[in-house]
Amino acid sequence: MTFLSFFHLVINLIAIALFGFAILLTLRLSPKMELSTIVTADEKKICESNYKWLRNSSFITVPVFLIAVSFLHPVLATIIPMIFHISLIRKLKTNSLYVYRHTQQALCLLLLRAGTAALIFSFFYSGGFVLFLLANGLLWLFGTNWGISQVNRGDCWLMQRKGEKIILPETTQPEKPDNPIVATELDDMLKSLDAKGTLAAKQKALDAYRTGTPKIKKRAVEVLSKLGEVEKF
Repeated sequence: MTFLSFFHLVINLIAIALFGFAILLTLRLSPKMELSTIVTADEKKICESNYKWLRNSSFITVPVFLIAVSFLHPVLATIIPMIFHISLIRKLKTNSLYVYRHTQQALCLLLLRAGTAALIFSFFYSGGFVLFLLANGLLWLFGTNWGISQVNRGDCWLMQRKGEKIILPETTQPEKPDNPIVATELDDMLKSLDAKGTLAAKQKALDAYRTGTPKIKKRAVEVLSKLGEVEKF
């Protein structure tokens, strides 16, 4: 090995190590103030747009990289396409911890793709094109789908690793409509409590209270009150 080739190898190793350090540094980033942990639909859309841009931007960045790597060192060539992703860095300025962490994950995916490209073309330049398409293509496909699937589930791998809680808004169930048959029966009970069948009326009111809507429950309580069963119930 000549001195020149050895020097070239050392430079490549240092450059690749810097990509690894950048990924670790990105993972260790933390917001300077306390952020909201409540996840809204708008915040999920922001996170999803991060991964979709990583996926769609490849149609621009890959050709730019392949042109740049013909003239520059592979490490320098990978930096040029990353300019198209500066918008991701701006999204770290957010009031949502969910958006902050998913932006970190998107940046790590970006650095991983860039580092892989730099590694391949630094050490396998002659046959690196096919290997680059294979490795970067897998990261492009599975990396973005991995992020989007987390957003769809309201999940975040990085927040789990850091023990941070994700608060999803409670889904409110629409109020069930009143059952007209039950409502009529309860009204009839209130009108004819002096008649026979008090035990049946009590059981009917109890069943209505357990399974009915708030309006039905209110009428059931009226029946039970007339029967003197409210305190026992």
